[in-house]
Amino acid sequence: MKEEELKRLLERYISRTATEEDYRRLSELLEKETGAWTRVIRKMMEQEPIDREYDPSRWEQTINRILRKGGKAGRSVKRKNRLRMRKMAAAAAIVILTGIGVSIYIHIRHKQDRAGVAQLSDLKNDIRPGGPKALLTLGNGQHIILDSMQNGPIVSQGSARVVKLKSGQLAYNREQGDAVRDVYNTLQTPPGGQYELILPDGSRVWLNAASSIRFPVTFQEKERRVFITGEAYFEVARDAVKPFVVSAGDMQVRVLGTHFNIMAYANEPVMKTTLLSGAVEIAEKDALAKLKPGQQAVLRPVQGDQSHIAVKENIDVSEAVAWKSGLFQFSDDGIEYVMRQIARWYDVEIIYADSVPDVHITGKIPQNTNLTDVLKMMELSGIRFRLEGRKVIVLT
Repeated sequence: MKEEELKRLLERYISRTATEEDYRRLSELLEKETGAWTRVIRKMMEQEPIDREYDPSRWEQTINRILRKGGKAGRSVKRKNRLRMRKMAAAAAIVILTGIGVSIYIHIRHKQDRAGVAQLSDLKNDIRPGGPKALLTLGNGQHIILDSMQNGPIVSQGSARVVKLKSGQLAYNREQGDAVRDVYNTLQTPPGGQYELILPDGSRVWLNAASSIRFPVTFQEKERRVFITGEAYFEVARDAVKPFVVSAGDMQVRVLGTHFNIMAYANEPVMKTTLLSGAVEIAEKDALAKLKPGQQAVLRPVQGDQSHIAVKENIDVSEAVAWKSGLFQFSDDGIEYVMRQIARWYDVEIIYADSVPDVHITGKIPQNTNLTDVLKMMELSGIRFRLEGRKVIVLT
């Protein structure tokens, strides 16, 4: 009975038909029926489709109303219960967002109590998300901006014909002619850019934002070696004669044919190699590790000649490659890690006005979401943001 009543009240929130009595009754249920509340949320999230158009104007007012009305109803609640009420309000936001077709699920974890509930800031500026953008640099130094190029052949280099496919990838196709030796091309994505590349051997590479890959126009040596910075996902064509080697700084990842992801940004404290299928061997200075599917190697560079590789078992590989599917995916991640991903995708600078907030976030956010909508959702954690041009100021 309580669950049916909760569902009915939440549906009135979504349709904006809730009365003052509905607000009062829902506040009572938030305080007394925690278990029922959780079950209703779970059911609504599982049953409601999330593929409709994202229209923040339909949920922003509702969220504000929940926070405001919930605050009035909770004035007599003791301070020790405020944090729980605030988490309930955040959970309500989850249901409402899902109920109107927004594929955002986010949960905020606090390590410390903060009095009151933060109101959403007035974020008037807006920054659109990134997209398929990349710069191709040929062996002769010529630069080609791919996002402005039409589909079709771009250039020929010996027996390699470079083509921009209709589906958006950059492909290196073999054709008649002499194979060129020691000619390397570089594909580079800017902040806010991603791109897919089909290498001369048929291997596929997806580059995340602010990343690059340097590769030979033809693989002629005993191994197929490429060099990356940033983050890349690989689907390597199998070739037992020529192993595939990825160099990321001093780290070497050697494979025969497999699917894996490498995250090696210079501003991240660790490098991560995540294996989806096949097998890989990772070496960095005197450290060595072999991975099986579902494992992740975390390399933390150490000063001098030593490094340490930790192997994690049975990880959620979907989190490591979520960016390839157009998602931010967080799992109890600190705000600094979250904001570094946002900075790379929206091409913004992150500034902390004071100390770094002690907030952890779990959730999925589509990368086609405008920046202000992401920040407004994150403000339910109690932190606030201010936009100044392309600077995001994190306020505590």
